[in-house]
Amino acid sequence: MREKEPSEPTNPIGTIVIGTLHPDIIDTAKEMVRKSLKTAQFKTVDVGKGASVAAFVSKAKEVNADIIVVTVSISGAKENLLKLISAFRS
Repeated sequence: MREKEPSEPTNPIGTIVIGTLHPDIIDTAKEMVRKSLKTAQFKTVDVGKGASVAAFVSKAKEVNADIIVVTVSISGAKENLLKLISAFRS
């Protein structure tokens, strides 16, 4: 049985951008975390699966994110994690 989608928080305690980093397309863990964060009253903005470094950075800036959540499960995505960190620092 699929878990019900939590409702959007009416008074979110923060905004979180969440997604899986390219080339990773496995989103099971991301979806579990996203739903838990919504239940905890965070606004979640999902950039999807296989999202590029640029997509994470632009979306985080667009929504003025408080937190960035990145899920990675394959080595290619782990290598891109360093690029993502560098992109936020510059």
